[in-house]
Amino acid sequence: MSCYTIEIPNIKKRKMRKYLETLGFVYINRKYKQEFESKEEAETIGELLKTYHIRYYGYSKDMIRSNDYRKQFFQTAKPIIGQWYFCAYCGRPLKKDKVTIDHIVSVRKAQKSKILQRILLKMELTNINNPKNLCACCENCNKRKGQKISTAYVIRGILSRKRWFWMIYYLLILVIILGIIWGVSKI
Repeated sequence: MSCYTIEIPNIKKRKMRKYLETLGFVYINRKYKQEFESKEEAETIGELLKTYHIRYYGYSKDMIRSNDYRKQFFQTAKPIIGQWYFCAYCGRPLKKDKVTIDHIVSVRKAQKSKILQRILLKMELTNINNPKNLCACCENCNKRKGQKISTAYVIRGILSRKRWFWMIYYLLILVIILGIIWGVSKI
């Protein structure tokens, strides 16, 4: 079973493509890809690629989207109120069948960035599909967020699993609405 993968995007020179194929790389989805048994093997090939000035990125099998991350999320994250989840990004209440599950730190960004991989390790998230890296959201917000990683998305994603967060969130909205109504009635 492979434990480490190297991907190489955008190789235009034909000789270089042939060379990669002799090293065992396979062309899949507009990039060359090879899986290795150990990180040491991958690092050896990585050093070789660096000598040819070939940009690549490597990642472990823990940085690949699993087929059951949605199931894992629903096993660990219970609905906030009754049978309702809340979109982490817009706050809309959602029933379980309308929830899309978002990776707070996106799979693709984590695969490409050594810095993000280190941050995930510091947060004790060795697997990108860990339920701590998943949040409930609506389809529109999931599409809008895409692979973006910003402080706002990360904080909302983490806090959205806490019931107290939604109580404070909706209480503030109620206070703002009441303040507007009270201010308009004074005019």
